[in-house]
Amino acid sequence: MDLKPYPARTAKRHDCGRFGMLTAREIAKLSGRDTGTIYGRIARGVTGEALASNPPKRYAVERYREKQHVEHSSVMHGGMFIACRIARSMRSKDDIPTVAELRDRFQMSRATAYRWRAAWIAALGLDHA
Repeated sequence: MDLKPYPARTAKRHDCGRFGMLTAREIAKLSGRDTGTIYGRIARGVTGEALASNPPKRYAVERYREKQHVEHSSVMHGGMFIACRIARSMRSKDDIPTVAELRDRFQMSRATAYRWRAAWIAALGLDHA
């Protein structure tokens, strides 16, 4: 049986503009990305210098900050906001809110209602209720 060696494959070269014709591995080294990212860019049809580009890290930070921008301040989404709402709704009452009242009024889970009720009791300085 006459076995012939499989011919060696040569890596395909891609036009990277001013960087010349480079393989995907060379582009990955140049841009600081992995080869999977480069092959993804090639599959999307990216060519020229954009194929070997490496956007600065601040770009990702700016995009993150843009996503985080909302019409309301971040305080409106945290526990501080809920605490203020509960305190405002209960300031005229002398009694401690029940778990059912907290769940109905603020659409929270049973466990969360128990935690908020315990915090309310602690804030009033009571031992138990």
